[in-house]
Amino acid sequence: MGAKITDVAALAGVSIATVSHVINGSRPVRKETADRVQRAIRELNYTPNSSARSLKTGNKRMIGFLVPDISNLFFATMIDSIEREIAKKGYHLMVVNTCESGEKEQSVLQSLCTGIVDGVIIASSVGDSQELSDYLPKNFPVVFVDRRLKNNCADLVETVSYRAIYESVEYLLQKGHEKIGCIFGLPHLSTTQNRYDAYFRAVSDHGLSPDKALVRNLSIENSNPVPLCEELIENGCTALFFGNSRTCMQSLCVLNHYPDRYEVVTFLDSPEYRELFRGMHVIEQPTGTMGAMAGEQILKRIAHPDAPTREILLYSVFHEN
Repeated sequence: MGAKITDVAALAGVSIATVSHVINGSRPVRKETADRVQRAIRELNYTPNSSARSLKTGNKRMIGFLVPDISNLFFATMIDSIEREIAKKGYHLMVVNTCESGEKEQSVLQSLCTGIVDGVIIASSVGDSQELSDYLPKNFPVVFVDRRLKNNCADLVETVSYRAIYESVEYLLQKGHEKIGCIFGLPHLSTTQNRYDAYFRAVSDHGLSPDKALVRNLSIENSNPVPLCEELIENGCTALFFGNSRTCMQSLCVLNHYPDRYEVVTFLDSPEYRELFRGMHVIEQPTGTMGAMAGEQILKRIAHPDAPTREILLYSVFHEN
């Protein structure tokens, strides 16, 4: 079996990306480092394959999309819109389910960025972009979508929901609901923090003391919202706020049991949920548009890797049904 690019990198004591830059001339490398790589290539009798060359030529016509939960219709909607957008330019989409695992995300990036894909779109499970920096070659085309990371220096397509959340909580407060129970997602995600901040700001602005006992968070270990929903109802909540469509959908068995006891606000982040949530108050996210914009931006980043980074902001809307 012939030597691999990983063997060359290990023998030369450099990264895979550095070996690719030496082979392709895609970025200047110090002479001493380049000489070590060339010696390792000769010693191992390594022949560069098409994957290594594609870092320069981009001829794979393939884009990776790292999805934290492929079973969530929110991400399924996004997959469809990204795929439609990149297909216009002859690209295909490779979807990888990272299962909300930062370690899996890092491992997948380490593989994809060796030349399997021309660029990646990431709905990341980590909190800080520095956790991924060692796995992304310099200038490799990347677009983050939906979730904002700390220290981000790559393109970002994000839906801003703060105002819509504030308005929805304000609406419930004006209807006389003082105990509004909330079920949010993983606490370290930017989307969860945004929902949390907007909720407590609205409560505070209306003269009430924020009560953390009314807030529940899902976790990787415990992703079932039903017992959390039951707890909030038992605690006397007269309104419920769900931080995403899937959580609300999973709680319908509880909600439908007492349809007249409380009001519900939920995110509508996939059109597939529209009929299920009829009669509820919804915060509608432009999920399909967000996916299309991410697809459009990764194509622009592949074509112009040195262009200034962009932040593309979309906005959710609250509907009083």
